[in-house]
Amino acid sequence: MTDGQVSPALEEIRRLRRSWMDLGQRAEDLEAQRGEDMQRSVEYQEIVVAVEELFHQVSREWDYLARADTESTSEHLEALRKLSIDLEEQRTTLEDLREQRQAILPRLSLLDKELIKQQVELHFCSSSAAS
Repeated sequence: MTDGQVSPALEEIRRLRRSWMDLGQRAEDLEAQRGEDMQRSVEYQEIVVAVEELFHQVSREWDYLARADTESTSEHLEALRKLSIDLEEQRTTLEDLREQRQAILPRLSLLDKELIKQQVELHFCSSSAAS
């Protein structure tokens, strides 16, 4: 330092220190965001499993109704009413899945979205074929 002025080297060190601190803060923010995304991903997977189970339940009930030798229209209507009630009870699971999807999608890259699409198609297509 000369005559109350800061040397160029000291200015550069200060600038680098600020940049380093900013970079550290951004890294912390990204790490926190990644943790939140991971938690959402776990919740999303849990809900997908629940929806898959619902899909299988509805498929089994529908197959049963299609194969059942119902003696009366009232029995058939009662079975359909029961299936409708089951679906209505599961509406919150589907809404939770939609909310999780909306929370995750904006942060995904195009490649991530394509991979998820392929996995879901593979998962549900293989599940449907197994039923």
